[in-house]
Amino acid sequence: MKKGWALLSILCLLFVGFNDIKAQSDKSEDNGASDDKIDELFTQSEEYQEMKELIDEYSGVSQLYDADGNEVEEVPLPKSRMRRSVARAASDYSVPYGIVDFYSNRTGNYIEYIDEATGLVGYLGGTNSGAYLGKDAQNRIRFKMSGVVGAILPSYESQVAVYGDVNHLYTSFYRVESGKLWHYINYNNAQNLYYKKMVGYAQDVPYLTANVNYFSYDGHYFYQNEHQMYDDYKANTYAYPHAVNAGKPYYNYFQYLTHRASSNYSAQEFDAYTNDIVGSAASQMKGLGTYYVSYGQTYGVNALMAYAVSCNESAYGKSEIAMTKNNLFGHAAYDSSPSASANKYPNPQYSIYVHMHSFISRGYLDPGDYRYNGGHLGDKASGVGLKYASDPWWGETAAAIMYAVDEYNGKKDYKVYTVGIKENSDNVNIRKEPNTSSTVLYRTGKNVSYPFVILDSVKGETVNGSDVWYKIQTDPNLNASRTGFDTVDNNYNPDGDYDKDNSYAYIHSSYVKIVSEGNGQIITPSPSYLKGDVNGDGYVSSKDYNAIKNHITGYKTLTGDALIRGDVNGDGYISSKDYNAIKNHITGYKPLF
Repeated sequence: MKKGWALLSILCLLFVGFNDIKAQSDKSEDNGASDDKIDELFTQSEEYQEMKELIDEYSGVSQLYDADGNEVEEVPLPKSRMRRSVARAASDYSVPYGIVDFYSNRTGNYIEYIDEATGLVGYLGGTNSGAYLGKDAQNRIRFKMSGVVGAILPSYESQVAVYGDVNHLYTSFYRVESGKLWHYINYNNAQNLYYKKMVGYAQDVPYLTANVNYFSYDGHYFYQNEHQMYDDYKANTYAYPHAVNAGKPYYNYFQYLTHRASSNYSAQEFDAYTNDIVGSAASQMKGLGTYYVSYGQTYGVNALMAYAVSCNESAYGKSEIAMTKNNLFGHAAYDSSPSASANKYPNPQYSIYVHMHSFISRGYLDPGDYRYNGGHLGDKASGVGLKYASDPWWGETAAAIMYAVDEYNGKKDYKVYTVGIKENSDNVNIRKEPNTSSTVLYRTGKNVSYPFVILDSVKGETVNGSDVWYKIQTDPNLNASRTGFDTVDNNYNPDGDYDKDNSYAYIHSSYVKIVSEGNGQIITPSPSYLKGDVNGDGYVSSKDYNAIKNHITGYKTLTGDALIRGDVNGDGYISSKDYNAIKNHITGYKPLF
């Protein structure tokens, strides 16, 4: 698949910068050249020409904002970016706290890195910045961005820059405004400018104070103190004790909902939204609602999710690739030659078929496919977006469109399903039945932040002190006997419809944290163990007290059922309140039961 055909939001930002290249004072990175000379060199550069070509493909401009959420009407291309295209600034690898600036990437379309959780090569576009985590044992630059902790491959190191606190004041952040959670994404590291995306509702993050900036490079754990965030990241334990929501991560519902979850929207509702957005303008998406719905039902792909991806990739059916090649999804639109390399289809509805049938159901959702990293939109740690695009915010952007369509039509899809997350790098077995002797249908892989649609909880074999298993919707289509994938001649059946009722399996509850309850129905089972019995030995003792203290201090993190048992007061957090409750029980001051 393509390496990151740039998204509309990014291209529009380039347009804003290109649109008004005015001379302005910039004392940073002064390499001695005059502003006029720098302007001349920049306008002659390959970067300038690439931006101009991309701009011609799109109409409309994404709005920019300052750090207070105020709209910015006109913004010149930052002089620091111009200068960096002429002479790259030296990096400072010795800083204890800093950023990896991917804006420095001007010699290639993306950088490659090793995902430390999976050991596999990943890639991302040269936009925005990541948290600098020092150097690894191989002297590679470590970073965290869009959920992934990676080490930049040496051949790409010259394409990035590292800056300490003194050099950057304007990192990306999250903020609750007007009942919604927004991600303010830093446009550049020289000016206080951002573009923003909706990533959820205020009701889902009650621990965040409205109109206060919070920092995060995964969108799950939020910090008011950047240095504490860096310290937690460097610990690399999947524990975030200094986060304001420690023990209770946030996961963007639509971004972590799997493609196998059905949508409730009709063809007429999709068409109404398209017509409202594009108006009288020519668009290849007009009148195609019936195809999103029918192909979604046949191939088991969420119609709203596919619709949102096509909106994002084709500028609502108005992009040059959509118009000339009937390609609504950017299929094969490689960074190096998006227009030339993009697939051409006989009509736009055929691209919907190809996307749902071939790319998603028989591709990205097949655990045997090299592109499989979970069935959700995701980020750079897991999901379809890991391989689909270099843009680190690809999944977030598509999810934002899903929120917009859902609100427009009365919120028929929001939180319909219960979602659970495997947060760590465990490669977990997905089994036919709720016991360890049952057939392993597939494995999750080591990707962190791997989600499941949870259908029910059942009693099964006791594992890690619990007999609770979760029944989940499987990403692959299973055969009639549920003993493996639906295959023909040992190959995944290319023509088989997705059998939703038959495609289910089981995972033990100790590997999963439920992050969203569907339709108000509580899936989380009542524990079959003693409250406060953290180690599951049948007693509440000093061992349990010490286990909670070790979790709070970050010395040894609790996971799975142990994490549930340690939440003695049931507030969703592991805190001093819990170990005090255990202490009071042990001393007899206030028994737990």
